Amino acid sequence: MNLNLCLFTIFVFLFSIICQSLWIKRLNKMEVHLVQKEYGPRTHLEKKSKTPVMGGVVFLFVVLVSIALMTILQLGSISDVLWIWMLPVVSSLIGLYDDWMKFSSKSSEGISSRKKLYFQIIVSLTWSIFFTYTHGVQIWPGFEMPSRLMSVTLLTFLTVGMLNSMNITDGLDGLASGSTVISLFAIFIARDMDPVITVPCLTGLAITTSFLWHNAHPAKVFMGDVGSHFLGAILVVLCSYGNFVLFLVPVAFIFGFEMLSVCIQLIAIYFFRSKVFLMSPIHHHFELSGWSENQIVMRFWLIHGIGILFSSFILFKIVSSLTG
Repeated sequence: MNLNLCLFTIFVFLFSIICQSLWIKRLNKMEVHLVQKEYGPRTHLEKKSKTPVMGGVVFLFVVLVSIALMTILQLGSISDVLWIWMLPVVSSLIGLYDDWMKFSSKSSEGISSRKKLYFQIIVSLTWSIFFTYTHGVQIWPGFEMPSRLMSVTLLTFLTVGMLNSMNITDGLDGLASGSTVISLFAIFIARDMDPVITVPCLTGLAITTSFLWHNAHPAKVFMGDVGSHFLGAILVVLCSYGNFVLFLVPVAFIFGFEMLSVCIQLIAIYFFRSKVFLMSPIHHHFELSGWSENQIVMRFWLIHGIGILFSSFILFKIVSSLTG
């Protein structure tokens, strides 16, 4: 990494911390607090109801500033960077709409799940078509998908799944943001010095780490759907532009684990009239089992890191055997 890139990353990190601090004060003044779900853990109703939400709005502002700074420092192709940030920014607007509906109605429910899914599919499908026809989808470096239809279908499925998985994981202080830091670091290590994604990856790392500064327990702010949609999308984009779409499987390890727990719980309830977990997603199961919030978050970070290492090793072994 050259000096300009190091200074750029440090600036984005510090700038994000300052902007988030100012935004938290503004959110508290406006009383933009997260209305907890009545069916959620009782401790959340007692301790988290006054915590401001929509901290993810800062992500959008910082990205715009970082793009301008990149242009000045000549850090990579500005056209590539603009296209890379397109999906995270547009996806976050879906989350912002949902967050705003919750705030304006003073309710824990924003737009309907079906309506949100429609928006997610439209955005994901549009981006997948654009990416497939302008870049091409490589499931691993040098190996493109057999057809454009399969490429668009795979990318759309992964994007919608990632947006919702990140949203589901964002239920405890620092869980989603800390896990994303680990994922982004894994992408940076795996695709180090890839000229297309190095700067966006470091930007994402700086933004997410700075948010964790405020989101660590006890959280001073929650990212909201605007933030979770942004982070979910950036993981998809970096793996796609890094020409290794399948690497999304390891870097989304804990997010997929959380989504799987919800699916298992729903199947058990609807088909067998019973529950597998005390509450889903699974971090709430452990919360109701007596684990402290810090214990759950730290242990899930460890599971996520180990899961990335283990699944990456298996993935690269498979890829190596297939490529000879």
